[in-house]
Amino acid sequence: MPTEKLCSKCGATVPADSLFCEECGQPLGGAPPEPRPNEPAARPYESPPRPPASASLLSRLKTDKRLLLSVVGAAVAVVVVILLVAAAISPHPPSPGLDYSSYFNSYYAGNGWTLVQPFSMSTNDRGNTVYTGIVRNATGGTQQTTVVELTASQADAKNAYDQTVAQKTPGFTSRPDWVVNNTAQYPERIEEWAGVNQAGTDIRIFYWNNAQVSPSWEVETHIWG
Repeated sequence: MPTEKLCSKCGATVPADSLFCEECGQPLGGAPPEPRPNEPAARPYESPPRPPASASLLSRLKTDKRLLLSVVGAAVAVVVVILLVAAAISPHPPSPGLDYSSYFNSYYAGNGWTLVQPFSMSTNDRGNTVYTGIVRNATGGTQQTTVVELTASQADAKNAYDQTVAQKTPGFTSRPDWVVNNTAQYPERIEEWAGVNQAGTDIRIFYWNNAQVSPSWEVETHIWG
């Protein structure tokens, strides 16, 4: 029995029982060698079973931890984005731990007023933060009680302004001429009501946007006398 044979493609000499040329890889034909005594025949390669194409995502998640972690991570990222967007577009309520009393005290003291009663923080029946103080012009004169209510938006400020006017002005005579003068001096005021009662007490109510505080829409009530 011959022990060698020639490759029909490249002419290389290879062992007689070779199925492929060792030089060029050309198939040489012939049957595979018989197994040796007491040596089991080689088993054909079998690829690992794949899940059926119809397997549900849930069943895959149960067996594939990496896929499960990816899905959970994506879901968490979506929730975080939704929360950030909601926080960005929603009105910001007053910060319960933030106290602007010292700001209002410094503002009035720095503009020639004497603090008769320094400003203090509270919450009104609308749930808004309110600062109340009593001041007097440094040159003397009648003292003024000032109430500052912070609201979250211009619409909220308008609503609080209308309610304050309805509550505070009965018994007062409107003075639109004062409003004209005040608007010329303080154009940042969006809307104002001014009046006086028979006892000579003056009242002025207005709202405006003060970027120095947060929330920044202020409704102010000034009462002289």
